[in-house]
Amino acid sequence: MKPDSSATRSPILTSEAIEILRRACKNRKTRSAVVRNPRAFLARRGIELADDVELRIYERKGRVSGEEVAEPLHTKELVEYARALDVPLGLQSWWQGSHQGCPFGTVPFTTTKKVTVCELWGLAAEGREWVQDVPGTAFGHWVYTNVHGVCLASHEVEVEVTECLPRLTLTTP
Repeated sequence: MKPDSSATRSPILTSEAIEILRRACKNRKTRSAVVRNPRAFLARRGIELADDVELRIYERKGRVSGEEVAEPLHTKELVEYARALDVPLGLQSWWQGSHQGCPFGTVPFTTTKKVTVCELWGLAAEGREWVQDVPGTAFGHWVYTNVHGVCLASHEVEVEVTECLPRLTLTTP
């Protein structure tokens, strides 16, 4: 039986628990203790979690490069109106190769934006349930019926982003 994904799930971590974890992650002295055993860290501060709750803290390794192509800024309707239909595959491939991966009819525009990068995030999960992959066999996997994720420490960074803009600009008089 698959878990009901349409049901509204309540957050596993309370706002108080999230705030305690965020404060601890900002402090270098307590950060390692939180990452090592977040459940025990919360218990020492009076926050008890249910026995079936798993709580883990993950840390980003590496840097954000910012060398990415963003989605076009214009709407799908404009793209459908402005682009030629049935573009030959060779022309589409050539265009993308010579226009930094932008779809046919759009041109790359490079700009700098500030983005928030999550350094540390916590995942709390409960309600492990066995789901059969093939009915009538022992093959299957475990799933969690309720998962709650939260960013605990983040920073802003300026990245250079290339956006694909339409070649034609429609304006009103």
